[in-house]
Amino acid sequence: MYGRENAPPLLRLFKEGNRNLKAINSSKIPETLAQLISATRVENISLDTVISIIEAITAITLYNPVAVRISNLSVGKDLVRIIQHTKDFRSYVVS
Repeated sequence: MYGRENAPPLLRLFKEGNRNLKAINSSKIPETLAQLISATRVENISLDTVISIIEAITAITLYNPVAVRISNLSVGKDLVRIIQHTKDFRSYVVS
C-alpha cells in the first residue's frame, strides 16, 4: 500500500476513485448539486442548507472525473457568488 512505487492514498483516490465515487460519477448527482447551488440565493435559504450543499460538492470532487464534471457545470462561479454575498468572511461557508 505504501512505498516508492505506489502513489499516496489520496492521489490514488483522486485518480482511481472508489466504488461510491464511481457510482456518483455515473449518476446525475453532480448535475443536481450544480443545479441546487446555482438556484441558491443566500438570502432565501438557510445557512445549514448552503453548507450541506458545499460539503457534498467538496466530498464528491475527491474523484477526478467528478471534479471535471463539476467544473464544467460552472459551480465555481456560484461558489464565488455565495462567498461574495456572505456577510462575515470568517464564517464557515467561506472556509
